Amino acid sequence: MEIKSLLQRLCNKFNVSACETSEQDMIQTLVISVVSIAANPSRADSIADNILAFMKGSTEAEVTAIDRQIY
Repeated sequence: MEIKSLLQRLCNKFNVSACETSEQDMIQTLVISVVSIAANPSRADSIADNILAFMKGSTEAEVTAIDRQIY
């Protein structure tokens, strides 16, 4: 899995901003932050659910934790 390719696909497919934000020194750990603007909380949840499904379906990576913050 190439990180830059994954981040670019996230940005293009979902119209979000995505970047690697932590654990950059660890080879087997990847922390990605994704930011989006939505009209309401339910739309934000939908976007997050779609991104999670995309991540699980298009990579061999295991999603171990999710932290959602909707304001």
